[in-house]
Amino acid sequence: MSLVSLYQQVEQQESIDIPSGWGQGRTVFGGLVAGLMMQKALLTLADDTKHLLSCSVTFVGPVQQAKVRLTSEILRQGKSVTT
Repeated sequence: MSLVSLYQQVEQQESIDIPSGWGQGRTVFGGLVAGLMMQKALLTLADDTKHLLSCSVTFVGPVQQAKVRLTSEILRQGKSVTT
C-alpha cells in the first residue's frame, strides 16, 4: 500500500489499518507515524493560507501494525504558530 493511499484513508476515516511492510520489528516506522499525524493535523487546521514550515514529534510509545485511531485538535492558534 502506498503512502498516498494511507493519506487518503486519513482524510476519509478516523481509524486506519497500517498494512504489513511498514514495520520495523514490533512497531511501525516512526517516519510513517509522524507523516500520518502531520497529514491529520493539516486536515484539522484546514487553512490553505498556512503552510507547514516545521514540526516537532515526540514518540511516547510504539505503534503496532494494526488498526490505529488518529486524532488531532488545535490547542492554541496564533498569527504564525498553531499547536
